[in-house]
Amino acid sequence: MIAKPSTPETMGDHEMPFRGRMLVGLDGRRLDEGIIRYAAMVARAMHPICTQRELALVRCAPCSSSLRRSPSIASRPEHPPAEIRFVSVLERQSDSAASHRATLAEQVDQHFPCLDVPMDVRSDLLKGRPFARLPALAADFDSDLLLLDESLGPRRRCARLAITAPSSVWLVPRGWAPVLRRILVPVDFTAQSLAALQAAFDLAGCFPTAKCIALHMTRSVGRLQSDPLTAARRRELGREFDHFAAGVESHGVPLEPRFVAGNRLGRATEHAARQTAADLTVLVSRRRAPLAAWFSTSEVEAVMRDCPGPILSIRSADPPLGLGEAIQRRWHEAEMPQFG
Repeated sequence: MIAKPSTPETMGDHEMPFRGRMLVGLDGRRLDEGIIRYAAMVARAMHPICTQRELALVRCAPCSSSLRRSPSIASRPEHPPAEIRFVSVLERQSDSAASHRATLAEQVDQHFPCLDVPMDVRSDLLKGRPFARLPALAADFDSDLLLLDESLGPRRRCARLAITAPSSVWLVPRGWAPVLRRILVPVDFTAQSLAALQAAFDLAGCFPTAKCIALHMTRSVGRLQSDPLTAARRRELGREFDHFAAGVESHGVPLEPRFVAGNRLGRATEHAARQTAADLTVLVSRRRAPLAAWFSTSEVEAVMRDCPGPILSIRSADPPLGLGEAIQRRWHEAEMPQFG
C-alpha cells in the first residue's frame, strides 16, 4: 500500500540537521586526515543553510573506564560564538596526548583556512569507549549533527548508534572523497521521507553539478523473487511521486525518480547506491531507546548497515520510541513503516 503523499506543512515536524552544532568523531587509534577534509566540506555546505556554526572534533580510542563530563562542554553561553573544539577520547592519559592534539590541530588548520564564519578553536581530552562516549558527548554539546568516522568500529555498531544517538548522524567511510555529486534518497511518500528529500535538495543546492535521486521501493508479492513493475504501475507511481515531490523546494537541483520492487529496503538501497555511484544517502529516522532498538528492527538501521558510502540519518523530532511502544507495534502491525 502506498502512503498518502504529505503536504509541505508536515515537514515542520522533522528537524533539519543544519542549525550549526556539529560533532565529529574520529578514530583516536589512527588519525585520518580524510575525515577532516570531509568535515570541512560539510562545514562549507552548511554555511548557506545555517547562521551559526559550531564544530567539535572528537578523537576516540577504546577504554574500560569513564571520565566525568567536561565542564567546558556541559556549560556554555546561551548564544556561544562559532568555534572548533578538539576532544581526544584516549585510552589513558600519556605523554603522547600533546602530540595527538598538535597533529590534529595542524591538520584542521590546513583544511579549515577559509571558512566564512570566524571560529574559536579549543581542545579537550576525554577517556572512554567511542560508542558510549560519543552519544553522551553529543547530548552535552547539544549537537545537531554527529559526523562519524566509520573506522570507529563495526558498521553494524555505527548503524545502531545512528538510531539511538540524540542527534542526526552522518556516517563516513574512511578515505571517502569529500564531494557531493549524486545524493540518493529512499522515499515512501510520507512526511519523514519528504523531509529527507528536502534536506538532500538543501545540500545539493550548495554544489553546482549535484543531483538528487529518489528511490521508492514497492513490496513484492513473493518473498523469494521480486515481481517486475509493469509499465502501467510505473506510470501510476510516477504520478504519485510528482504529487509527493511538489511539496519540496528543489533550488533548481535535478531530481531523478527510481521505482523498484523488493522486500528489503537495505538491499534495494545498496543496489541503487552502487548502480548510481551515490556520494551520499539521506534518510529520516526516529530515535529509539536502547532496549527498543534491540526489540524493534529499523529499516534505517538496515540501510546504514548494508549500504556502501556515506549515509546521513536525520533525527526526527518525534519522541524516542520506547520499549512498550516497540512491543505494541511489533504485535499489532503486520508491516512496519519503511522509516519507522
